[in-house]
Amino acid sequence: MELVSDRDSLYLFMCELFGYEYVVPRVRKQINEIMEEYKYTYKGIELTLDYIYRIEKMDKQKANGGIGIVPYFYERAKEFYKKKMDI
Repeated sequence: MELVSDRDSLYLFMCELFGYEYVVPRVRKQINEIMEEYKYTYKGIELTLDYIYRIEKMDKQKANGGIGIVPYFYERAKEFYKKKMDI
């Protein structure tokens, strides 16, 4: 059984979520910038995107294929998953 890295897990999730064949360089750059500026992890970004689009059911079309919205929802998503794990 092959283990998937957190980065690859995020990329696979984004491909599924946005219908990408691969994560385009512009979005990879956004990921790197978010990680550098906010110190977020790949897993944290993945869970935040899951929260935004699967839990909050926000419109993916408004994202224009990007993830700039992540910093605005990261803490809310973190609290959501923390409470979910406590249950």
